[in-house]
Order: sequence, then structure tokens, then C-alpha cells
Amino acid sequence: MSIEIVCLQNTLRSMGFGPDFILGEDLRSFTTRDLVGFDISTKMVMDDFTILEILLFFRRVGQSYCLERYRATLHDELDPSKSRSQTFYVADGLNLRLNEIYNLLQGRSVNKDLTPPQKEKYNAWLRLSFTNTDSEGNYKILKFRSWHGNNLRNVLNKYPICELAHADLKEAIIVSLKAGEIQPVTFYTPSGKKEKKMIEANPVYKTIHIYPVDKTAQNKMGR
Repeated sequence: MSIEIVCLQNTLRSMGFGPDFILGEDLRSFTTRDLVGFDISTKMVMDDFTILEILLFFRRVGQSYCLERYRATLHDELDPSKSRSQTFYVADGLNLRLNEIYNLLQGRSVNKDLTPPQKEKYNAWLRLSFTNTDSEGNYKILKFRSWHGNNLRNVLNKYPICELAHADLKEAIIVSLKAGEIQPVTFYTPSGKKEKKMIEANPVYKTIHIYPVDKTAQNKMGR
């Protein structure tokens, strides 16, 4: 296997693609045709109602190929008006994984260490502005550096969440929220009882969204 193929496979692996796609024949076949560039598409079922389609664009640089950009499309069968597409450029240094791309298209926020070209690396929360598009039809990517100085751990400590009493569970919740996930947790009620809730990071207001645990509410989250 050539170094070129290994590098491309490592790039796809870092994005969260599975072995069926990474080790498929398409990648090997295209890289042996001496093309200026090529594209490959794949689809992933995310839940009962949504499919994430990724179209990857590769281009030749010197004697090798590299991933230049990818077009992510969220297909929402429950509510087609919520279906959205966005093109992400690798050179922008967003370093997104598939689950993070999906969560951004769902309207949630994702925390990343960004590595823009020729600029210093920094941490920020990302969110797509669905009311603001550029000339190519892409949504503006909003960036909130370091949660405006408010640490996610400190934000969570303001809420009576049972799992926060355990260091390993607290860390798992933080990792999940930073990836843009909707996280199930247990709240203490004023009467001392426990109640299941779903939470989502809200860096714009330096807080979290809290939802009830039911199928209808979960389908509406981040939309």
C-alpha cells in the first residue's frame, strides 16, 4: 500500500469514517488514474429520521492527492424543511469529526481547538448561523472563543446534576457536550427527588439548554 493511500486513509479515520469506507476500493481506484481531482460520496444513517450524506473532494498536489473540502448534507425525513447542506474546507483548520458535523447541522454548538493556516492555534465554540449565508450558499460559522471566558465546568457546577459528583462521569459529560451532543443527566429536584433530563451546551449565553426526556422533545432539540 502506498504512502499516499495511507495518508488519505489516516485523514478519513481522523474524521470518524469507518473501515468499510476507508478501506473501500473507490479510494484506491481513483488515486491510480492520474486525475487532477476526484470526489467520493457516502451516506450514514444517524437515527430513525436523519441521514448524513458526505461528498468528499480530493485534488492532486504535486504527485499526491489530498482532501480539499467536503459537502455535508443533513436529510431530515421527519421535517424536510430542516434538511441542510454546508461545505467545509480542510484549510480552514476546523478539524471536525462526522458526529460534530452532524451536530452543527442540527443547530448545536461544538467546541474545537482550531488550527487556521499561518495563525496561532486557539479554542472556540462553533455554531452555524442558519439565517446568514455567503455567496456560495454556505452558512456563516460563528466562533465564540473560550466560551467568552466562562469555563464549561463552572457552568455545569451551577446546576444540581447528580453525575457531577463523580469525576469520571463529569468528564464524560463535558466531552459529550463539547462534541455538540445532547447528553442525558439526572437532576435533583427541590423536593430531593431525581429527575432525568437532557442537556445541550449553549455557549452564546454561557449556559446550557435543558430538555425533558421524551421522543418528541428530543426530535426538536437543536432545530
